[in-house]
Amino acid sequence: MYEEFPFYLDGNAEDPGFKLPIAYQTRGFYEEWKNNHRAPYHSFDEFLKDAGVE
Repeated sequence: MYEEFPFYLDGNAEDPGFKLPIAYQTRGFYEEWKNNHRAPYHSFDEFLKDAGVE
């Protein structure tokens, strides 16, 4: 679920090394995302739980 990283990864978090790096996926606005984005979930597990996936 690489495309869903904004839901559980803050902009100031270290890139976890996805197949497609975050800088590549946010090309054109990476610095803005990195400096301002705050994820609505604290973890991938929290995101999945709220999505109804257990």
